[in-house]
Amino acid sequence: MATKLTDLVKEAMAKSETAEGRRELAEQRERLDAEARQEAKVAENGVRRAAEAEIEAQRAPESASSDSPIGVGWNRPKPSLTPRRCQPRSGSIRSFRWWSSPSRRLPSGRPRGWHSLASSRTGSLSAPSSPYFRPPRDHGSLFWSSRTGGACRRWRAAAALPSISGWPSAAGRARHLAALVPLALVPACGDAGDGSGTGAAGTLDGPDVIVNAVTEEVFTVGSVAGDDWDTFGSVRSVHFDAQANLHIYDSQADHILVVGQDGSLIRKVGGKGEGPGEFGNVMTAIVGRDGSYTVLGFSAIDLLEPSGEFVRRITQDPMTTGVVLAQLALPDGRLITGQIARFGGDDEQSGEEGRPIHIFPLDGTEPELLYTAWELPEEEDDEFAVSESSSGGTLVRTAAGRAFEPFLRYDLLTDGRLALIDSIGYRVKIIGPGGSVTTTIERPIAPLPVDEEIREAERERYRESQAASLERRRRTSSSVRIERGGAEERTFADEVPVLYDLKVDWEDRIWLARRGPTGEDDGPTDIVTSDGDYIGTLPPDGLRTPGAFGPDGLMAYIERGDLDVPTVRVVRLIALEPQG
Repeated sequence: MATKLTDLVKEAMAKSETAEGRRELAEQRERLDAEARQEAKVAENGVRRAAEAEIEAQRAPESASSDSPIGVGWNRPKPSLTPRRCQPRSGSIRSFRWWSSPSRRLPSGRPRGWHSLASSRTGSLSAPSSPYFRPPRDHGSLFWSSRTGGACRRWRAAAALPSISGWPSAAGRARHLAALVPLALVPACGDAGDGSGTGAAGTLDGPDVIVNAVTEEVFTVGSVAGDDWDTFGSVRSVHFDAQANLHIYDSQADHILVVGQDGSLIRKVGGKGEGPGEFGNVMTAIVGRDGSYTVLGFSAIDLLEPSGEFVRRITQDPMTTGVVLAQLALPDGRLITGQIARFGGDDEQSGEEGRPIHIFPLDGTEPELLYTAWELPEEEDDEFAVSESSSGGTLVRTAAGRAFEPFLRYDLLTDGRLALIDSIGYRVKIIGPGGSVTTTIERPIAPLPVDEEIREAERERYRESQAASLERRRRTSSSVRIERGGAEERTFADEVPVLYDLKVDWEDRIWLARRGPTGEDDGPTDIVTSDGDYIGTLPPDGLRTPGAFGPDGLMAYIERGDLDVPTVRVVRLIALEPQG
């Protein structure tokens, strides 16, 4: 087989060197594609019959026979692939898609992944393709889709497809592949190429295209007993400006360190105190691309020049105007905030559904609602109690909380639009300045159903987190003690959200961190453009999303070195190269 395939490829390559040979190859491909379309039509009939049978099986008692209604090769999917909340309803099927397993390729030559065979009149949707989602390794699997509440897509393996007659023989597949190889090179000779096709590699609908990051180390700062300036207390955040200077906010020292491209200190900004240009009770420090500062405290917002010179202070009253919690600022200085905390009177946001995102002006005018993100309905029991501790301090008791609630994450594009995730499914929304969704970026990757294995893995992570939190409290003195419920009290969402983090780099590429197979934050990272082009996927053990992106590929990571000492490591991303 291999020798015959090699000979056919060589023969086809020789033909491709002449215009007449290229025409002959194009005619051959057209003929083979016509044959493939006929085979797909035969397969489509089997798909529809499989879907109808599966719906009937869902209506029947579980004890009903699982014998195939359409002959040999029928295999039920594993129960772990079936989300509990995805039961079909009559007429709810929106699309049929075919999974070409690693050991097979479709007659059209498309690679492993999802390919449309048929769709209903409601329109074709996509289906899951993930390294953690393994359909049976036969010819393929059929999936149906439905939409619930507009929040996410629900998918269920309807059944493995039966063996389908009419697949090309080994010799036929060899002839087809031989014809495809030189045609892939024809555009270099001046002819137009065609890379279209649902589920094709390199598209959002296709399988992961793994890319490896080529980086170079730039510098690392932070030490136990180094220079005075780089002995950090607690690095809260990092930012780059347009001159590639790194701004490190140390919340324990209450100052910002400005570090040059060679890793040397340029200046310090701020310092403990309550006077102009001094920091006290700072929650967030935002650095603009021009190097200016917006420093958000509990009772004031300070604005500083790039040199660190104080400009003005905007007072906040926690009881009336509220405290703004923000991480982003528009070029004109207005803040983008997902929370304005008020500690007195009625909360004007209470009773609102969803998670509102506001534009907060710094001229004293009222905040403007930009967008309301989706939110998983709250649980009825959400314990929260404040009392006096035995030592005379304050004791706050909270519930263990619900695991796998979708995070709300957003970041700014250079044109002022907002890239946002808030869903269980794989969905990125691009929000325009007026608050409308201008673009939606989706990949057919299904959320994992939460089973007992995932629950226990999350409980163990929770125990470790609580132990680390307790150790931190022992090392610090505070009059406020927070106690959370135990791991066994933790509740769970029904599904693990696909995405858990989003960040935009200086080239407006969107980095999307996916969860791993047990729900942990250790999955791969997708890189897409704001227009919905898929660039590639970084493997779970590859480069991670940094604490800050900078110009010319700079990336800064907040890490902990020997003896748990905070450090900041800066690398430069040189290239993203396809694996292999």
